[in-house]
Amino acid sequence: MFSVDYRLAPRNPYPDPVNDCYQAYVWIITQAEQQLGMKIKHVILAGDSAGGHLALSVTLLAILRGFRRPDALLVHYPVWHIDVNRFFPSLLLSLDEWMLS
Repeated sequence: MFSVDYRLAPRNPYPDPVNDCYQAYVWIITQAEQQLGMKIKHVILAGDSAGGHLALSVTLLAILRGFRRPDALLVHYPVWHIDVNRFFPSLLLSLDEWMLS
């Protein structure tokens, strides 16, 4: 198991955290066996909140760049869409939600 110590916002804005996680992912896939003696058979990316967003971002970058995709994703309440210029009816439903306010 690996945990990436990525650079945090706001001091390090997007795309720095995504780049850190993707570079770590590529290193794990390409170097873990040679450097650490670990055979990587199955890869599961996991994260919650911003970590879930980063796991999804790494997966999308791997797909777009033709690199090895993870075998599974485990994301818990990921932040995957933040756009103040777009409106969705579900936003109205969450305005009075005591856990989200």
